[in-house]
Amino acid sequence: VPLKMSSSAGMYAYEEESIYDEWGYHNSLNVSVDFFLPTGIYIPLDIPRNYTIKQVKHVLWEEAIHYPLFSKLLNPESYIFTYITSFGLTEEIVDELRHLSEFDIFHELPVLKLVQSQGNIAEKRVIQEINHLTCIKNHESSSFRKDMREMAIQVSKQRDALHWKELIQQHFPPTIIPYLNDSTHYLKDFGLIQLTVENKVMYTIKINPGWTTDTLTREALAAWRQKTKSRLPSDNDDDYVLKGGGKEYLVGNHPIYMFKYILKKCYFSHFFSHFFDVFCESISICLSVDDLNKTDSSSFQNNLAPPVPEKHRPVWSLWQLDVMFKLRVIRAGNVNAAQERDKKLVIHIGLYHGSETLCPTTYTKEPVKETAAGNEYQWDEECFFDINAVNLPRNAMLCFAVCSSKRGVGGKTKKDKKVISNCTGPQDGNQKYIQAATPIAWVNMMVFDFKRFLKAGLYRLNCWPVNLDNLDSNNLFPRGGLMTNPDVEQATFIEIAMTEYQAAIMYPSLPEVLEEAARQAVVRESNLMTSAASKLHMTQLEEVIRKDRFDDLYDDDKSLLWRLRIDCREHFPDALSKVLASANWSSYKSVAMVQAMLNSWKPLSPEHAMELLDSQYADEHVRDFAVKCLESLRDDELQQYLMQLVQVLKFDSYLSSSLVRFILRRAWNNRKIGHFLFWHLKSEISQKTLNLRFSLILEAYLYGNLPHMKTLCKQHEALNKMRTLNDRVSVKGAEFSPKDIKVRARQALKDTANQDSFREALTSVECPLEPNIDMQELLVDKCKVMNSKMRPLWLVFKNSDMQDGSIAVIYKNGDDLRQDMLTLQTISIMDVLWKSEGLDLRMIPYGCLATGEGTGMIEVVTHANTIANIQKTRGGKMAAFRHQTLIEWLEQNNTTKSEFDQAIENFTYSCAGYCVATFVLGVGDRHSDNIMVTEKGQLFHIDFGHILGNFKTKFGIKRERVPFVLAHDFVHVINKGKNNNKADFDKFRKLCDNAFCILRRKGYLFITLFALMVHSGLPELNSLDHLEYLRETLALHLTEQKALQQFRSKFNKALTDAWATSVNWFFHNVTRDNT
Repeated sequence: VPLKMSSSAGMYAYEEESIYDEWGYHNSLNVSVDFFLPTGIYIPLDIPRNYTIKQVKHVLWEEAIHYPLFSKLLNPESYIFTYITSFGLTEEIVDELRHLSEFDIFHELPVLKLVQSQGNIAEKRVIQEINHLTCIKNHESSSFRKDMREMAIQVSKQRDALHWKELIQQHFPPTIIPYLNDSTHYLKDFGLIQLTVENKVMYTIKINPGWTTDTLTREALAAWRQKTKSRLPSDNDDDYVLKGGGKEYLVGNHPIYMFKYILKKCYFSHFFSHFFDVFCESISICLSVDDLNKTDSSSFQNNLAPPVPEKHRPVWSLWQLDVMFKLRVIRAGNVNAAQERDKKLVIHIGLYHGSETLCPTTYTKEPVKETAAGNEYQWDEECFFDINAVNLPRNAMLCFAVCSSKRGVGGKTKKDKKVISNCTGPQDGNQKYIQAATPIAWVNMMVFDFKRFLKAGLYRLNCWPVNLDNLDSNNLFPRGGLMTNPDVEQATFIEIAMTEYQAAIMYPSLPEVLEEAARQAVVRESNLMTSAASKLHMTQLEEVIRKDRFDDLYDDDKSLLWRLRIDCREHFPDALSKVLASANWSSYKSVAMVQAMLNSWKPLSPEHAMELLDSQYADEHVRDFAVKCLESLRDDELQQYLMQLVQVLKFDSYLSSSLVRFILRRAWNNRKIGHFLFWHLKSEISQKTLNLRFSLILEAYLYGNLPHMKTLCKQHEALNKMRTLNDRVSVKGAEFSPKDIKVRARQALKDTANQDSFREALTSVECPLEPNIDMQELLVDKCKVMNSKMRPLWLVFKNSDMQDGSIAVIYKNGDDLRQDMLTLQTISIMDVLWKSEGLDLRMIPYGCLATGEGTGMIEVVTHANTIANIQKTRGGKMAAFRHQTLIEWLEQNNTTKSEFDQAIENFTYSCAGYCVATFVLGVGDRHSDNIMVTEKGQLFHIDFGHILGNFKTKFGIKRERVPFVLAHDFVHVINKGKNNNKADFDKFRKLCDNAFCILRRKGYLFITLFALMVHSGLPELNSLDHLEYLRETLALHLTEQKALQQFRSKFNKALTDAWATSVNWFFHNVTRDNT
């Protein structure tokens, strides 16, 4: 868009650009802006485009002195600017520290109008920042907002009452390693620790790794007093806390060996044997924390209008409604489907509970009227469902699809029998037979509202275009979500009328449901149905329970599970999901007994309880039970599973749920959880079906932790600048060829990043990958553009707390990083499971975070190189066939014998870990640029674009012929460069065997984590069929001995076919240049 430039420019900027910012490309430092004052005076000014709004106001005031009626103006602080956006909307500017060029002002005619400020500016700024972060563009869902705002105010009051150490623990929670205990931690003996004051080493003390943080603080203070003979500001030891690098505070009365910061900064003579010498850098004594700025949410009043009082009306219980459930389809509009002569339009309707139908689905007849334009159809047809209204479960859902269907008369084929059975209800027998129905648009709606009332009256449902990923076997979309399309003008819509009765119909309360369950229990006892299960029945029950969770349960299986549900509760509590699958959700008596049963069911482990949050478990009491089981999760565990828990929020029937409240409460009490909750929600908000739900949750979090919002705004601004930088070297033009990347594109990156607005935005930012680390300053000269399709940015930031004084991240724009996140999350969980069994395989699950649609950041592991680069620099392109290259590189970087031996051990253990992990996860595309090795010998894999056996093919032939990469180069390192080193290689085999068996015992956890991500939109995980690969690699259907035999056969294949890996690497090295 051309900009109106200052007179010095004299023309629109289409020449060679020297500046690039949010307003585009230009060669002028100034922009002409027209100002309108409250006195009616008009002032045109040339304003430097990088000025802040505060500076702009100052320039305006200096100029306004020379215009009439200046004396009528109040002081500058009494006014704010308003402007017209490029979309024609009026916006206020309440944050005067932002730059002029950061606002979406109508570029062709930039106008700022000065108006007197109304209301609380601080409150307006908070609301504007929250709306900016959450992308909320409507004022719906007032009930949810009101409830969450009240919770946020309560949490803020509780936070204000905390002791300052507790406040630090909330704001900067330390990373604790929970699987370490007195018998498994590595720090066995006393060691030395250096303490500093004001970055100067003051003294060294001898410490015991078993000390708690309180003990260490007391000892440190005692040593300080003894050696310096000076008085401290306070004599109370509780007034002090130890601080590590960055924002790592040693808070919480844990043994110090459990702090990740301590372990990371320590050096050991051996990883498993004895403690050698602890050297912790930059641990200083702190009396106060400056950046714990408190902002009370209660100071921001709830501006939402009070709910309109409902008219008094009689209320009937649903269980008094003994009629068939029905609704009326009125019409459909905006249907842009050209109908062929042999096609007709129908509405397909299903009544669901979760992902299962409660009764056969039904179709409407042909529309009785069609408009001349051909995009609106009328039915006014009553549709009946084969279920009595009394049996509707609380979380019943209606699924609609507008379908184009083939006209058909006469004969019925086997293929069509299923569809015939779906045409139910007292409809006239002349309804033409539907051969095939192709969905055009869909929408879902709950049968009851969030207050338990059966919906009644007229509803206009704006539909979504069809996405086949969420299509079920009935050609409906029960997992698609419950939000309607916000595009009121263009979206296809269905208009329906829910039956209205003489009174409001309400679903019974929980006490009423439990009373009904008690009556059913009396009936059950009177019918002598409570006798103990026979030995034969218990044997049959065990066989059913051993079935894989995704195997179909036959009617006999369900009958047995339901009849013996009390035995399951007592002896097999983890089989709750199977018992729930056997319940008859289309019978209110059965539903009542389920909810009563849950009250006495033993709590499940969180890993098993998460399964009950999937889409097929819609009942809110089942989901409440699952959430109650999650309460036992530690903060680090909750953070680990947060990605899945955010995904299953979409399966809640209503905005307010126990899962939402649980996640928000934990996030409000732990800023690190809140940090990752923010980015997980933010990365999904672009999905229109989730936008409203996730935006409201995001808003609720921000209102409950206003101090955190400032840092999140800073991160958000920094990421926007990174995106602009990426656009500068990629989208602006494709004139940057691969040859230009090394010179021209990198120069363009540096020129843009050196602008004041970019430097300011990219300074003093919490790292989105790890909020305890600050990205202090962008080191422009060390940044570069990477030579791949989307032109990722390699960005280096100063950080004095890091070993090298800097940290590096990769910013990507155009790639969905969620699959990488899932894979790295799984590898991280594998690492925890192995370490909890005393097996440290030196894994490096580096940081990866999606921050928006197709955008995100990846942690750079320093002092590491790819196998491809190692081979090229030491042997050229033929080095893929030279097995000594890798061990020579390790020897070069580890010059002493002890260092080299340690590097070999690191390589052996890490290679075992990644062999097992990549085998289980079916990681593909394992060329030599996707495997790296650190200078200390730790091998690790990167770039997980292909998982679950989705291997790349060339001319229909799979490129990867091995179950996992065990190249000759790797074997040569494991064997320490010897040809026949059976002992060391046997040790490597045993490590792989042990690692595999540990994972297999937790197989249900991995299946659950992946199952909860099936409907997240990942390209290689969009069907339960994709989980079959995990089931096969973990061999969950076999005994452990047979599973281990199967794994060993895969191991042997990887070893004998290693030549194929060398060939693949050779061709890759020839065709790629990654320097």
